[in-house]
Amino acid sequence: MRLNTANICADALIGVLSGTDALVDRQEKIAASVESADRAIGTWVRGFAKSGGVDALMLNTNYHVSYIPCRTWDTAWRKLDGTRVTAEALEAIPHWSSRFVRAHEMGIEPYALALRHARESGLQCWFSVRMNEFHYLRWPETSATLWLEHPEYRQAADLPFDYRHEEVRRYYVDYIAELCRDYDIDGIELDMIRRFEPNADDSLRAAVTECVRAVRRVVDEISREKGKRILVSARVYGLPEAARDHACEADLWAREGLVDGLTLSNFHTPCDYNLPFERWRRLIGPSETFMQAGCDFGNFGIMWNDIRTRVLRQDTASLRGFADAALCRGADGVYMFNLNTPDVLDFSALSSREKILSGERRYILTKHDPGADYELPVSLDGAWHERALNAGSGGENAVVRVGVDAVPESLEVRVNGMDARFIGPMQPENGRGYVEGVVWNDYARRIVDTLPEAAAYVAEFALPNVAAGAARVELRGLGGEVTWLEIAVGAR
Repeated sequence: MRLNTANICADALIGVLSGTDALVDRQEKIAASVESADRAIGTWVRGFAKSGGVDALMLNTNYHVSYIPCRTWDTAWRKLDGTRVTAEALEAIPHWSSRFVRAHEMGIEPYALALRHARESGLQCWFSVRMNEFHYLRWPETSATLWLEHPEYRQAADLPFDYRHEEVRRYYVDYIAELCRDYDIDGIELDMIRRFEPNADDSLRAAVTECVRAVRRVVDEISREKGKRILVSARVYGLPEAARDHACEADLWAREGLVDGLTLSNFHTPCDYNLPFERWRRLIGPSETFMQAGCDFGNFGIMWNDIRTRVLRQDTASLRGFADAALCRGADGVYMFNLNTPDVLDFSALSSREKILSGERRYILTKHDPGADYELPVSLDGAWHERALNAGSGGENAVVRVGVDAVPESLEVRVNGMDARFIGPMQPENGRGYVEGVVWNDYARRIVDTLPEAAAYVAEFALPNVAAGAARVELRGLGGEVTWLEIAVGAR
């Protein structure tokens, strides 16, 4: 089965009602009526459907409180004891969830509207539950009563919940059960990347697995009541050892049928084009578990170097490359986290295998979170250094791009034993010393505008072709660190 998913964060969904991402202007008011909200969300949902490359919307319903009406959790507008949370109190922080309060007071339910329009547009609609959210714990208005009143249930004083407490597990299971009963959704996602701390021990892994078992039991029970199967998936770190280190025995969940699908993803920084689907398939064994390649779309094209971040370029070619790299290694589709608007790129590029292969594709290696032994940086110290880069289906007319945090004295590149011909440095597109390109929204553009203006050097090399699969890239030079490496095919 093909399943390409757009994950929508709660702040983006409510931002649709003001015609902008909620992060851009936290004080801007929402749409003035139920009718205008319905039109705005309908247009937004149809934008995803028209592309032909997105099959499902994954609507994030919670951070530390729920943004969808419910009885088992605190909501943006009401604490469990009935205490009101006012829009004015949230605006004083300031916090975008004030918009959910105002929408609720006006009788607008964004999730119900989005679900209905998804149905009418032929899209699947899932709800995504962040299973241990860490955002906004600074303010009692945006924090769960259970977390505030029971510090013993926390991983640490300022961290989210510790699942070794039965009350914590039941808290999440009850919320998921309510969502599945009250809404006609296709599936529920357990977003485990938001978030468990590293260095989990066996007791925590066992507790998280027990929670997943309980979710499966209750979702199956509700599926029988409704006469419709509700699927369960989990978003976990892409490397099996990283998932286990963060309390997730995801291969066990798949073997036992506790989940129907897995999304392998990074935490927040640039996408991992080397996701090891073959390893996961071997660990899981015979199974019908679908697997998606997850990327954080808000950071799809970021060039990362510890204290300095450069936006190299985000485009449809990098999306094609990411999809092709994953599909070649056994993925069933692409999962785009924080893909909050349908007009960022041409998502029709994902509508078929032929469309993915029909244009330029960029395959990228950089720094990842959590780390991996194949990632960058590489120091240019005069010796040859080798990295493997997943080149997917390969192709003709290849260009190798090497990003360095300073202008090197020398730089040589070989790919699969073939010398690459130096073309020259890429020119900054905005005259500010680094290559900018398309930034996904005005909020991200503001971040870019705060960056240091010291130059990031990007050199281009030509190759007649690159073979499919893992490309062996060798680098040698003097001066600086290589923080970005990519192979583009069909570029020239």
